[in-house]
Amino acid sequence: MINLEKLQLYKAEKDGNTYYGSVIWKSMFRARLYKEEHGNLYRQQQIINFKNRNINTKYFRKVVEVIENYFKTDLTIVIPGSSVKLTNLQKLLNNTYITRIKEVSQMKYREKRKIEESEVETLHIKWAEIKGNKILLIDDMITTGSTMEFYKQILKTKINAEFICYGFGLNNKLNPVHIKDLSYEVNDDINIDELLNGIRVVV
Repeated sequence: MINLEKLQLYKAEKDGNTYYGSVIWKSMFRARLYKEEHGNLYRQQQIINFKNRNINTKYFRKVVEVIENYFKTDLTIVIPGSSVKLTNLQKLLNNTYITRIKEVSQMKYREKRKIEESEVETLHIKWAEIKGNKILLIDDMITTGSTMEFYKQILKTKINAEFICYGFGLNNKLNPVHIKDLSYEVNDDINIDELLNGIRVVV
């Protein structure tokens, strides 16, 4: 039976920075299954599917709500993608504090795999609307943490706040450690059949 009443929380540290996530992944198309329980398999595949097909928005809204409540954040900012189009996560949360006004190359296609400082010019940031003492920076996947650090440093130039970095998926190369199971009530309107039909196991 799929257990939707617990949300796993992992923590990873790199170069003095901290990142949180709810599932561990090896790559976008090859999930690394550390445990064989159906619940973990379900969550792992759903988050990877969400990256590609935006499956079951109600479930992911609930995940974000649980994370916001756990960290007691004042504001959530979704990290934009490389395109001027909104990401699935930006659309899901109707979150446009930071948007892309000029397209840039996707990280996986870059020769040096890094973010240039000049990319700040490709962004529109609603500075007047960004307020709070604790801000949640959220992305679908955290691979190396460099994207999170890029946006955190930009925001710190004008915003004096604590920043919590969270991704639905956290790369296993960051050596994440499981720190907590978060409990929450399951809404009856979450379509379990739809979620399960979206699972495609890759081994």
